[in-house]
Amino acid sequence: MFNLRPLLLLLALAAPLCGHAGAGTDLEARQIETTLGRLQREQESVYQQFQMAQEMRRVELAKPDPAALPPNVEISPPPLDYNELQRLREAHQQRIQDLGAEIERLYARHQEIEAQKAPLLQRLGEITRAH
Repeated sequence: MFNLRPLLLLLALAAPLCGHAGAGTDLEARQIETTLGRLQREQESVYQQFQMAQEMRRVELAKPDPAALPPNVEISPPPLDYNELQRLREAHQQRIQDLGAEIERLYARHQEIEAQKAPLLQRLGEITRAH
């Protein structure tokens, strides 16, 4: 079970410090803004990766079936071995699945960052309203 005594003692010692709100809240506001900036940059990076993965998946989905003959080819290439065709198809499907999983992972990370930002934005709003 979690012992609340150290936490209560810490809060009791910190209470008098809260009375000196001016400098402390300015420092807290700067720290929150710094953290929000870092989270925003990370979120932008995740979003760019998300867009790249989406585009790669779209390109992969648009690729023709390896067994399909190329259009307007007068000299057709020799047919591929059945096992080779099957391997190519499976590799294609695996790439599509992998990219789909990456898209889902990046979307979840983007949402996690958004959830981390929410309480910071709320606290920053409280600080600015208090001034």
